[in-house]
Amino acid sequence: LRSLVGSEMCIRDRLFSLRKAEIIQWLPSDTSNNLKSQSVDNLRALLKKLDTVVHTREILLTTFKEQMNKDDISRKMMDTPESGYEQLFNVELLKYDDIMTKIRNTFEEQNKLLALIMDENSRFVQSQQVNAQTVSYTHLTLPTKRIV
Repeated sequence: LRSLVGSEMCIRDRLFSLRKAEIIQWLPSDTSNNLKSQSVDNLRALLKKLDTVVHTREILLTTFKEQMNKDDISRKMMDTPESGYEQLFNVELLKYDDIMTKIRNTFEEQNKLLALIMDENSRFVQSQQVNAQTVSYTHLTLPTKRIV
């Protein structure tokens, strides 16, 4: 307990012996906090965009399923010779190209957003590590001036 109190007094003495400018130079800069805040804001915005993309895709998929369930080509099949089924199917499938393209685009947008989220998260983690190292370094390297 005495050594703990003694070391606290030593640290206090060192801090009190420093001038204000010297103390400020050893404090972590606001830059790291601004970067952290900016990264958090960017991550939130990207996650919001991702939620929007996923929601849009869910709507598109529901619409696509409803269209498929309502689409009855049995009458056309009965009027078409068996040799023309492939052509009939190809023509009938063309009406789904637009919605399928929109669904594919949501997957592409999702992949781009996930890559951006990973990059931004890496920057955030790095800023956290730099901030932690700065704080750790500050505690280890305070100049030692003795009051006489």
